[in-house]
Amino acid sequence: MKKAKVAIITRTKDRPIMLERAINSVCSQTFQDWIMVIVNDGGDQTEVNRLVEKYKGVLKDRVEVIHHEKSLGMEAASNRGIMASDSDYILIHDDDDSLNEYFLDKTVKFLESSMGEYFGGVATKVVRVVEEIEGNRIIIKSRDSWQKELNSITIADMAVSNKLVPISVLYRRKVHNVIGYYNENLPVLGDWEFYLRFLTKFDIFY
Repeated sequence: MKKAKVAIITRTKDRPIMLERAINSVCSQTFQDWIMVIVNDGGDQTEVNRLVEKYKGVLKDRVEVIHHEKSLGMEAASNRGIMASDSDYILIHDDDDSLNEYFLDKTVKFLESSMGEYFGGVATKVVRVVEEIEGNRIIIKSRDSWQKELNSITIADMAVSNKLVPISVLYRRKVHNVIGYYNENLPVLGDWEFYLRFLTKFDIFY
């Protein structure tokens, strides 16, 4: 796979309707120097391959698919996708998430600015969406601003509760060279543990 500015790692398992929305979320970005790594963590391979083929005209050579014969867990899926790609920055974009179309444009510009060079990553505000799958439709039940009182990311606040979600954080690949990868021994909350280690070595701009 060719190198790109941003590697977008999408973890998925047997949710094709959501995976299709995630692919559209990536393809709709105004910033286009990205590669998408779809990690199918033990789910049906046929549906994943079908969707990649459906969008090959837009994805072109910017997509890589990794199939796990059996589920290895979310953190292992993240690590496999990161290691299979080559980029300056990393975004974890799960199949049930969506991006604002300007997300990559604004976050990359910040990290490449004179101020951004002092930060290991940048995080944005989040809209929380409660939704359900009914047949072949995604039904949105509610929307609200998540952590709307938050103005900065500190390790003290993060030690109390997780203030970030992966879809909101673009970070430098070199962070992994310093703190390692996601902890594959954790069945849940692997992102929280990763951000705690992250903040011992790097700041995250919010």
